[in-house]
Amino acid sequence: MKGLLSKDEINLDQNAARKAWAEECVRDASIVVNGITEFNKR
Repeated sequence: MKGLLSKDEINLDQNAARKAWAEECVRDASIVVNGITEFNKR
């Protein structure tokens, strides 16, 4: 039982890391898009 639990915990950690990484990528992408939009307005 403990083995299953720790495996689930590892999966949760991986999912959390993946989610944080994805959110950071989205944030970076939106910053780039906003920069391009501002540049095109000039």
